[in-house]
Amino acid sequence: MAVKHIGLPAICDISVTNVCNAACGFCGFSRDKTLRGRARYIDVRKFSAALAILWRRSIRYVTLQGGEPSSIRISFGSSR
Repeated sequence: MAVKHIGLPAICDISVTNVCNAACGFCGFSRDKTLRGRARYIDVRKFSAALAILWRRSIRYVTLQGGEPSSIRISFGSSR
């Protein structure tokens, strides 16, 4: 089966935060790694605007990663 190339990325990876309380060896955000710069968290309004742009550009797969997102209080609302 041939894959049609549409000239766009198929997946968008988004880091929710650079802060983490775990020590996973595979991750660059783990607590035993040196935090570069200040602690950062995703801006929900900008994230919402970005999702609309990604949708218009036919990006249908978004992964949330980075840090420990369950340690921060962000509500993304309901999905479509």
